[in-house]
Amino acid sequence: MQNIARRRRPLFWFLLAIVIVGNLLIVDNLLDALHIHRMADPVAYFELMIISMFIAPWVVKMPSGASWRPGLPFLMLSIFMANPVFTALVALPSLTMITARERAKWWKYPQTYAHVGLGLYVAAQVYWGLADALAPSIFGRALAAFLALAVHLAVNRLVSAMIVALREGRTLWEQLGKVVRELHWGYFSTYLMIFIVALIPQGLRTVGIALAAVLQLSSFAAVARYTRIEKLQKSLTTDGLTGAENRYAWEWLCSHAGDAPFVGCVAVIDLDNFKLINDKYGHFKGDQILQALAEALGQTLAKSARLFRVGGDEWVIVDTRVGDPDVLMQSVRRAETQLALVAKPGDPVVELSVGIAVGPTDGTDLPALFRTADARMYEAKRARRVAMTGVEVTVPEAVLSLVIAIESKDSYTAGHSLRVAFYALKLAESLGVDSRGRKAVFRAGLVHDVGKIAIPDAVLNKPDRLEPEELLIIRKHPEIGHSMCAKLAFREEELQVIRHHHERWDGTGYPDGLAGEQIPFFARLTAVADVYDALTSARSYRRAWTHQEAMNYLADNRGLAFDPVCVDAWLQLCKDGPLHEQFPDWVGSGGIDVLSRYAMVQSAKEAGAAQSAHV
Repeated sequence: MQNIARRRRPLFWFLLAIVIVGNLLIVDNLLDALHIHRMADPVAYFELMIISMFIAPWVVKMPSGASWRPGLPFLMLSIFMANPVFTALVALPSLTMITARERAKWWKYPQTYAHVGLGLYVAAQVYWGLADALAPSIFGRALAAFLALAVHLAVNRLVSAMIVALREGRTLWEQLGKVVRELHWGYFSTYLMIFIVALIPQGLRTVGIALAAVLQLSSFAAVARYTRIEKLQKSLTTDGLTGAENRYAWEWLCSHAGDAPFVGCVAVIDLDNFKLINDKYGHFKGDQILQALAEALGQTLAKSARLFRVGGDEWVIVDTRVGDPDVLMQSVRRAETQLALVAKPGDPVVELSVGIAVGPTDGTDLPALFRTADARMYEAKRARRVAMTGVEVTVPEAVLSLVIAIESKDSYTAGHSLRVAFYALKLAESLGVDSRGRKAVFRAGLVHDVGKIAIPDAVLNKPDRLEPEELLIIRKHPEIGHSMCAKLAFREEELQVIRHHHERWDGTGYPDGLAGEQIPFFARLTAVADVYDALTSARSYRRAWTHQEAMNYLADNRGLAFDPVCVDAWLQLCKDGPLHEQFPDWVGSGGIDVLSRYAMVQSAKEAGAAQSAHV
């Protein structure tokens, strides 16, 4: 936002200079008004002033934020009325009335005076300068009038673009592009009408002004009607929230694409975790993200691309001039980066899953290409690389499927596993574990309790303490989880965590009774995170321990149940308080968002007060 403000600052000062100059001109005109005898045709001046006041309030709003008022172009007739110093003065009553009706701030008055008055004055100087230089023929007057109107159009639209660019937070170049695209036939018909009236002899000027008024009002009525019809037509194919083309437009394109093979790219984009964003931040924030995404894509995509919003958070891009999927992917990623750069602290992270199909290689028609791109988008979503506190962790679909499966049996375990994965990851970082090891710790933490899927519900969710025979059943879950994950291409160090995270330093743990450094290091590390989270989570048969009580338990069992090195590192890591308080944004960023699209967790606080499980 500071960069945008810095870019806008020169534009502000330049506009301020224009306002000052324009209003000095108005003051000069007011002083000249004391010498009314210098007016070539006072009756025509007053006629023009009164008629323009009558039609000045009429307006057509343009999509860019600018507006077209038929009364203001009508004032251009003052350009050709003998004395340039009176041109800006003629516009003063109309501009005052318009600004007052809008209940604008005080500074809007001098800005409006300068905007209109400066254009009229400069154009009048051009006209009379050329009219004196050229022969007093009809051709000379016509050339002078044409050039004066061209100068007026350029000055008027430039100042208008500056005003709207500052108001809307756009660059001047962006706004000028919008202004040029909005030069509809209403402008040209008005300028043509003014040009014709300018050639009327001086003696018939009052009649010419009346005729011009009738023509201008007719032109305005036609443009206003056309604008309303155009808006109605556009609303059928435009998404009202984002301004992108809607699902109807996409389906119409598919059904009218013709029989020729489609050549180009079709991309399907899905905004990850959009439901979570709506649930956590509210639908208003979700709508803001959709609008920002549409704007960012509009800025980064090629001009030939068409953007459709075909679902709540699903988009389609069609580009017949770009056949390279990498070029299209880079444009989408630039939009994603742009959203991240303008995001405010506390805003959700916006991540996009993208699938692209290329015609005619992947299909010959749009529906077929859409199906291919949609399938690839879901493949990308399943293989999403998750950035989590400085380490990228690949979370395969198999891992997520396992966590979802255990969630269906024990609603506590998914939140527990996710927190253990995070705690273990932070502990591994503090112990200097390399990137490969941290990835292994995180992945193993996610599924360390997955063997509980084979434990009967009556045992797993028993509200009372377990009987000895039930305890033997539940203690089989590390072996079951190890066997399951061994078939899913987990690495050896990850399998060791799953099997041995309940071993104890003194050799009294399970399933293999390993002791000391016989226990794999990553399993010893995960055991500390696992027990801490289990103790600080409420169970049906006991309250959740406080952070300090859990820390005391770990310290008391240092060298008995737990590796002393891991306990010491954990105590140091948590010296400033619980990790979920030190890193409150880890829920809602990266990994948690991707996992939570499967409804495994709701928020950091809900995860911190998750339901119980047996250690």
